[in-house]
Amino acid sequence: MELLDFLLERDRRDNPFDPAVGSFQSVFSEIAGGAIGGTSDFFKLSLTSSWYRPLGDFVLATRLRGGWIHVFAVPEGMTPQSQVPFED
Repeated sequence: MELLDFLLERDRRDNPFDPAVGSFQSVFSEIAGGAIGGTSDFFKLSLTSSWYRPLGDFVLATRLRGGWIHVFAVPEGMTPQSQVPFED
């Protein structure tokens, strides 16, 4: 499968390994098939946002994740789900 990936990140945490305050956001997109060839034809977009706040002796960590997949073309006799790998 031929893929083209793009990743954009914004890291405002005080420590990436043990954050106590700040935030982290990422946007990931992937294009498979279409003009670049391959056996699958889809576009995938994933968004992740995490926030860290001190709460006494602890840190409150929250995360929100979401995504969307759009299938470009479905060959005759196949389903849209068959155009996207199971792990996606």
